[in-house]
Amino acid sequence: MNHISRTSVRGALLLTLGVAPQAWVEQSEAVASGIHASYLRCEYRVDPLGIDVVHPRLSWVLESDKRDQVQTGYQIRVASSVDKLSPADTDLWDSGRVDSDQTIHVTYDGKPLTSRTRCYWTVRVWDKDGTPSAWSEPAMWSMGLLDRSDWGARWIFLDRSSKQDNAQDDEQGPLRIGYTSEKADSPDQEKWVAMDLGVTYPIDAIQLHPARRFLRKFGSLSFITYDVGYLFPKRFVVEVATRPDFLDARTVVDRTGLDTPNPGTEAPLYSFEPTEGRYVRL
Repeated sequence: MNHISRTSVRGALLLTLGVAPQAWVEQSEAVASGIHASYLRCEYRVDPLGIDVVHPRLSWVLESDKRDQVQTGYQIRVASSVDKLSPADTDLWDSGRVDSDQTIHVTYDGKPLTSRTRCYWTVRVWDKDGTPSAWSEPAMWSMGLLDRSDWGARWIFLDRSSKQDNAQDDEQGPLRIGYTSEKADSPDQEKWVAMDLGVTYPIDAIQLHPARRFLRKFGSLSFITYDVGYLFPKRFVVEVATRPDFLDARTVVDRTGLDTPNPGTEAPLYSFEPTEGRYVRL
């Protein structure tokens, strides 16, 4: 059993100040025993967001203003809103009274939880004399994205159906990381790499990651190269647009005046005034 020392007089102070019980607790339930629950946690954390455990574990700490108190039972309520924590409205789980001194890792055993569900919960306990405490202050947790279909994002990847990409594969093998243009015959030849982000985003920085791993071909020979900074542009601009034809393009980075040193293993970040766009090209 969990023996409780004199750790808090908060309950007595609340009675002295005449604080009304929570609106979601019926008056008949607001009974003061020798102990009460506080410091409510879900999966070891206070009010965690985006957890991926479908049967989360709930814990609390016992406090008492009396010596040698023990918990002899508990009751947990879980609802989709604070207002629904009342006995008649609890819509996710009401454990009823459970005769136990357990205060950690009590497994949620209510209705199945779905992605993005917000759960509010409270607990009351029974002391060594069998008297129930007042309900604790409510705590909460929220569920993360539990199913693969819940994820709305999509990967930005190289479209190998284009003629440019096929020609590149023939020359140096499949591209392993990111994007690259066709090779130029001279340093002043202009080449573009464009991306469609799918929707319009606010953008205030661009980070360019140097290539590190490529499969390269020389005739009938193929080998992997780890040339750091391979194909990193020496002079470049970055434009952002809302139209696919880039007629409304805005230049956000201009590095055409001076050669850019090979960044090696670093990924240089270029910040600029916030703008919005769906299409980005370098």
